[in-house]
Amino acid sequence: MTSLVSSKHECHSESTPLPFRWQRAVLVFCLIGVCWGMLFPALAKREGVQQRSRFLESEGLNPAAFFYSDVPAALEAQSRLQQLQQRQPDLFWSPRTSSGISEYD
Repeated sequence: MTSLVSSKHECHSESTPLPFRWQRAVLVFCLIGVCWGMLFPALAKREGVQQRSRFLESEGLNPAAFFYSDVPAALEAQSRLQQLQQRQPDLFWSPRTSSGISEYD
């Protein structure tokens, strides 16, 4: 029975010599190391980045936070919005159906 794939066109990783693949892996890790150890610290020292960092810190924002609930400023804002909505229930309009119940409730 004839093979559908010729031996010349087998998997690319098998045709690439092992030393060359290692060289590529080492190169990638070196590039990551240079970025992490030299480029990123140099960028962090720039005035624009420092200003943005000071602004975020003064506002109580954590850019590394995964959830809004991890940021105290977001919790404060949510609390203020809930207080506003309790005082003025129609402040944030939402479409009502004929039954008077919002499809978003």
